[in-house]
Amino acid sequence: MAEGFIENLAQKLRIIPNLDREHSSNGGDALRKFPSSDNWHDHVELDANEWPKRVERRYSLVPTTCFNCESACGMLAYVDKESGQVTKFEGNPHHPGSRGRNCAKGPATINQIQDTERIMHPMRRVG
Repeated sequence: MAEGFIENLAQKLRIIPNLDREHSSNGGDALRKFPSSDNWHDHVELDANEWPKRVERRYSLVPTTCFNCESACGMLAYVDKESGQVTKFEGNPHHPGSRGRNCAKGPATINQIQDTERIMHPMRRVG
């Protein structure tokens, strides 16, 4: 990830995390692992709904932004390759503003996409 002088300084002062460095697999750093951007086109995860069977699901990770507020945080949309549907959202670690962190509104965007009462086309007022 290309970084400027201010980002490098902020990382050295520990104002923002350095997402480029390798993290150990123990402790809290294990939670900070994101899929490598090299594998975003063909990312594999185990399906939690099929537990205890080990069923693999293939996803394309599509960089996007959250549209729930003016911050426009970076998100990764997990698109199921089999169905073509978005299954979840997570923070995008390469987004220069949010750096992989999102508030609760971001991952909840999936509820807006899958809402049965979502207006899918312009409506015309009658009366």
